[in-house]
Amino acid sequence: MNKLSIVLWNTKLSPPMSSKWNKSEDSQKIQVAKVIQLFISLEYDFICLSEVSPEDIEFMYKALQIESFGYSFKYKEQHEKSIYYDTAIFFKNKFLCIDMRWGIDGERRHVIKAYQYYDFIEYESGEKFSFYLTHLPSKLAENSEKRRSITSYIRQNLSIRKDEDNDRKFIVLGDFNTEPFSPEMINGLRSSRHQQIVRDDPHLLYNPCWKFLPCNDNNPIGTFYYARGEYNYWQVIDQILFSGNFLSDGWQIKDANIDILDVEKLINDHFSLEFENPSDHRPIHAILEK
Repeated sequence: MNKLSIVLWNTKLSPPMSSKWNKSEDSQKIQVAKVIQLFISLEYDFICLSEVSPEDIEFMYKALQIESFGYSFKYKEQHEKSIYYDTAIFFKNKFLCIDMRWGIDGERRHVIKAYQYYDFIEYESGEKFSFYLTHLPSKLAENSEKRRSITSYIRQNLSIRKDEDNDRKFIVLGDFNTEPFSPEMINGLRSSRHQQIVRDDPHLLYNPCWKFLPCNDNNPIGTFYYARGEYNYWQVIDQILFSGNFLSDGWQIKDANIDILDVEKLINDHFSLEFENPSDHRPIHAILEK
């Protein structure tokens, strides 16, 4: 195995709250299905989605005939009380999903969803990958302490599992509702922007999404436009991070292969369709080479 490709997108179909859960119109789902069709045509190994309900995923499965393209999918079928698990992964059939679990942080009235993890093994090489897919509390309220608690909770679980199986590679990704430089990302997840530091200390996570912070004409500026931003509007809140053993095991994570996608342009280029992104988030992808 010498290549791994991942795309991450917050679809905005089913935000995890009772007032908006599974309430999107079929017309919205059709627009989202076109973007997923684009991802399939680009042959990503893993298509990671958030703000999706089980009904949304079943709609995509039927509308796109996912299995005919050599993909399978995983998601949690039911929510628990006020906890909505809004993530799912479509993946190529050269991978086998061997486990899927979820973590809840807090107790009693203060419980909050922390993550869903999906464990995969690649048939040919036997290489193991674990995806921690998360959607942290909104920045529309003062939730920084909750986000910090959750990222520390993710880090703790990841560290335990890494000690149990040092060969497994970990990918932590999602809509973090905070940027790469925040304490939640650096101290909570123990992440670094510096590859050499992570290569020397593979217990850290490498976060390549720092590259999107400068605002210039050569990048799409961010993954989310936050109109209430005091100092800047574009935010890099959708991120993909990698465990240090990717780098120590010879995987290359090049800046050129980490990008925010313009789905409107890509759909026009691939399908000759005029198209408007149905979500307020832009997808982000990462392509690793070995």
